Amino acid sequence: PIIIMMTLVFTWRSFVLSRGQVSPLQAFKANSLVYLGMWLVPARMSEMIKPFYFKKTSKLPQQQGWALVVKERVWDLFGFACTSLLTFGLLMDRWAGDSLGVRVIMLVGVTLIILAVFFILPRVIHLIPILNRFDEFAKALKKATPFEHATQACTALLLWFLSIAMITIYYHFSGLPPLPVADLMLIFMVSSLGLVVTVTPAGLGTYEAALVAILASYGIGLGEAVAFAIVFRLCWMLVPSLLGVWVILRDGVTYQEGLNRGSA
Repeated sequence: PIIIMMTLVFTWRSFVLSRGQVSPLQAFKANSLVYLGMWLVPARMSEMIKPFYFKKTSKLPQQQGWALVVKERVWDLFGFACTSLLTFGLLMDRWAGDSLGVRVIMLVGVTLIILAVFFILPRVIHLIPILNRFDEFAKALKKATPFEHATQACTALLLWFLSIAMITIYYHFSGLPPLPVADLMLIFMVSSLGLVVTVTPAGLGTYEAALVAILASYGIGLGEAVAFAIVFRLCWMLVPSLLGVWVILRDGVTYQEGLNRGSA
């Protein structure tokens, strides 16, 4: 149920950021294809599917499609930093003087810098001759009101909240020794870094290694930790990936029929 809720939020976000130029169904399909593409390319590079898919299936220009993807990733980073800061606050007594706490603070600082660049660069890009070619892209990035920015920030926080709820519920039914929610938040944040900082498709190996390592620090055995990591990946990737397969099968046939009619 949480995966379905997250899929609907992803769909709504893409629809809103496109300002209605992408239909909810097209947004749903594109986000499903992103999950399927994660099995084929490193990190979140599968997000590059969206601009091309939207250009092919809707009236959204490709520059605006790229701007949409950038906005989604920036606000996701904002949500990640806020959730990390909350986790740091809940576990501050353990992290006093610890390097992990310093890294969290550094991450929040980097996020603030990226947000500043996100808001400032599109407004000054026309003043930088070497970046003039990206002027249309910058204009697409600037298309948002303060209310829309606030909405996207809240949406990002909602998505991370749902992610924390997902691992909390899954861990509860996993049969592993009980852990407080704050510790499960830490486990999820560390595993998320293993998914992003990787050179393998879908973070295969690095994601599981990060999850196993953090679970081991809580005294979870290697076999149990590996099983937890593998099944949890299927928990959040399987349904969206199958939806991506459905999109490929359905739209692939539709496009082929269109080409056949055109050649006739």
